Amino acid sequence: MLPSSQLMLWLAPFYKKGGSGEWMMLGFHFALAGAVLALA
Repeated sequence: MLPSSQLMLWLAPFYKKGGSGEWMMLGFHFALAGAVLALA
């Protein structure tokens, strides 16, 4: 796994795997997808 993948999945240098960083990134990805769908 690339280090950039870990950053995008759970903010690797700042949070541990399985922590709150994963939930924040999940919410961000859902918000981003919702924004793209709203614009389309």
